[in-house]
Amino acid sequence: MSRMSMLTLVLLSLASSSLGREWEVIEDRRNPHRSLEIAQGTWKEIPGGPHRRVRPPRTRPATRDDDTTQGLIEQFGYPVETHTVTTADGYIIDMHRIPYGLSGPGEGPRIPVLLQHGLLCSSADWVISGPESGLGFLLADEGYDVWLGNVRGNTYGRRHVSLSPGDDDFWTFSWDQMGELDLPAMLDKMLEVTGQDKFHYAGHSMGTIMFWVMSDMRPEYRDHFLSMHAMGPVSRVDHMMSPIAIIAPWVDEIQWLLEMLGLHEFLPSSAFMDLLASLVCDDWSLPAVCSSILFLLCGFDEAQLNETMLPLILSHTPAGTSTQNLVHFAQEVNAEKFQHYDWGKDGNLEHYGQEEPPEYDLSKVNAAVFLYWGQNDWLAAPDDVQWLSEQLHSLIGNFRVDFDDWNHLDFLWGIDAKILVYDKLIEMMKLFDP
Repeated sequence: MSRMSMLTLVLLSLASSSLGREWEVIEDRRNPHRSLEIAQGTWKEIPGGPHRRVRPPRTRPATRDDDTTQGLIEQFGYPVETHTVTTADGYIIDMHRIPYGLSGPGEGPRIPVLLQHGLLCSSADWVISGPESGLGFLLADEGYDVWLGNVRGNTYGRRHVSLSPGDDDFWTFSWDQMGELDLPAMLDKMLEVTGQDKFHYAGHSMGTIMFWVMSDMRPEYRDHFLSMHAMGPVSRVDHMMSPIAIIAPWVDEIQWLLEMLGLHEFLPSSAFMDLLASLVCDDWSLPAVCSSILFLLCGFDEAQLNETMLPLILSHTPAGTSTQNLVHFAQEVNAEKFQHYDWGKDGNLEHYGQEEPPEYDLSKVNAAVFLYWGQNDWLAAPDDVQWLSEQLHSLIGNFRVDFDDWNHLDFLWGIDAKILVYDKLIEMMKLFDP
């Protein structure tokens, strides 16, 4: 297909909506004794090798109320709280909290952990899989005070002090604002409610970008973190395999058309979905997967996908975002830089005082960082993760998941996510408990 034919098809599609284990442990560059402790840590092998793993059941108990994050938590008997934050620019966002696990509150304070979801997702990501393999539940049962974040524009962030989702201005944001404004607002709430000033952080996908942005733009929050665990970590996306990279060469034309049509909330048309499905699906792909914008953009790994959970997953995702947020990802592909949103020459002068958007400074990250990545990740390609690892001065662990086809969404709902990722993550997190 020629460049012009592809561009025409993309524009018409968009317009129709208006109409063996491999763990690498790196030295702690701040404390070499700490890296020795991690390197000598134990790791349980599963008898029979990586292809004979003990898997959680493929079915879940009948649910009473699983259409909200709170309902997903309550149905298993865990305590849950909803806390509301207001960002500095007026967005109203709900957070969800699991203050303790099934064993009860115990004595003394629990260390808070903030789990931050990725692109087109929500706080539900961390509990959809249930107590056996949902990271939110696992951390609560390990003794942590678990906070589940959200962002502007998703299911739990569609309110504003003066705007409504029907206003174009409501959708004028990308992950720049999520990292600089949403994340600090949530941290302020955690500081207020828990009375503690040291947290762990675990993010997936865009949730890792938010942390890098906050570390650069809001230095007053840097010292609050005991450790940062980045699953499917994203920064530069030069080697991205997502269809976002295919569309990226025409992002300026697409953005112009979307603005002319007033399409500011990302609501892909059926024609656009069909276009993406033609690029990434084949005759053997699951129909439900090929009808989900999240799977089409982020990729899928059928060997790790619990098919019986698909209806529940798809009832919570996509959770919503702005078109500008997707455009920002495409801009990154073209720029081959990890930088702020590009408003164009005049807009950049207005926003940044310079003609080009500034790059983010990853050297500002000072938390103990652990990277967890997959060989077949469409959004966080191995070469891009390697580049990221070289920028992080406080990097301690750089972990490749021991499954060759491990993809971006497997970090959330992979059948072996607990065995291949979460057990190791919790082990590393505990090393940095005060």
